[in-house]
Amino acid sequence: MSRIAVSAINNQATPELDLIRRQQAAIRKATKKVGRLVEKRARVLVPQPGYPGDDPDLIALRDTLTTVVKQGRTIYGLVGPKRQGGQHGLLVEGAYSGGLIDVRHHSHGEPTGTILKKSAFLYGAAASTLEQQKQVMHADLRAIRSG
Repeated sequence: MSRIAVSAINNQATPELDLIRRQQAAIRKATKKVGRLVEKRARVLVPQPGYPGDDPDLIALRDTLTTVVKQGRTIYGLVGPKRQGGQHGLLVEGAYSGGLIDVRHHSHGEPTGTILKKSAFLYGAAASTLEQQKQVMHADLRAIRSG
């Protein structure tokens, strides 16, 4: 077992363990920045309120978009509508159908007859900001190495 692993198990403060913790914190911060970049672009691309199937009693889809950073074996970010926050973003995105079939709007489990126009706002936001994402992540990772 490596010295770092033993130190982590014993929860002893070592320079190596402190470095790993600082690196993880910096990667989480960079991932959040990248997620917010995609989120900001998705707010522009998302269908505006009033699209077919929109429920005016719920919060607008663009107002429910958020970024969450998770850490397990890897650190990753999720960008999308908050659960229980408003409109059904996956239906608007067309994710359930994989883009192969029309998405039919349902209300309380019953079809309304409305066919939703697919709008790949999340995919479009991620794809259109890819270079910016790389630049932000690389800049923050360079700062880890130099700091």
